[in-house]
Amino acid sequence: MSFHRILLQKIGISLLFSLLTVVSLRGQVTEPSIVAPSLHVGGSLGATLSQIAFMPRVPQKQIFGCTSGISASVENSPYTAISFELNYALRGWSEQFSAPRTELAYSRRMHFIEMPLLCQLFYPIGMVRLGIKMGPQVGYMLGEKSWTQGSGFTEREMTRHETLASHRLAWGLVGGPLLAFSFGKNRIELEGRFYYGFNDIFNTTVSDPYSKASEMSVVVKLSYLYQLF
Repeated sequence: MSFHRILLQKIGISLLFSLLTVVSLRGQVTEPSIVAPSLHVGGSLGATLSQIAFMPRVPQKQIFGCTSGISASVENSPYTAISFELNYALRGWSEQFSAPRTELAYSRRMHFIEMPLLCQLFYPIGMVRLGIKMGPQVGYMLGEKSWTQGSGFTEREMTRHETLASHRLAWGLVGGPLLAFSFGKNRIELEGRFYYGFNDIFNTTVSDPYSKASEMSVVVKLSYLYQLF
């Protein structure tokens, strides 16, 4: 079974478990949960591990990147919220070569501006919140840069390496578990996310080398939010 399928299964199981846990805890509450809306704003820093799901498959390893951004979150319940983010993210892919071509190397890094719109479902336990965030994400590729080592690439590999991204608009789904600590009007959030892109970075018609070239990325980020009202 390919790496990205195993990763998707693990992320799906984690999200389902988190959702069932939160819903179970949420069902124990019988009092009305609607409160006056509150606005929280802040910023975040994090790291990414990403690759491209090519079809036919291209052997790869995860490539490390970074992410940072600003966010605003509106809450009208102790258990739900909706947030909007504007982030910068560095993603891409790094290829693996088996013996006797282990001296070869190729990687490509792509710079994105992205805008997730996330629904939040959580359960407060004193100063701590446990829950999940999930929703759609759109982005735009600002640029890309490749790094190559060696000269024994096949014609198919060279074609892939020389082909620039055909579609700069990126869109997909993102989500994952959330752990937050609140003190006064301040909040610190630790998140793990998985992003799966529904678009292809290359053309994928019947006449093109690949029928699929979509992004996948794991994100770990730390955020600080301040309640304005």
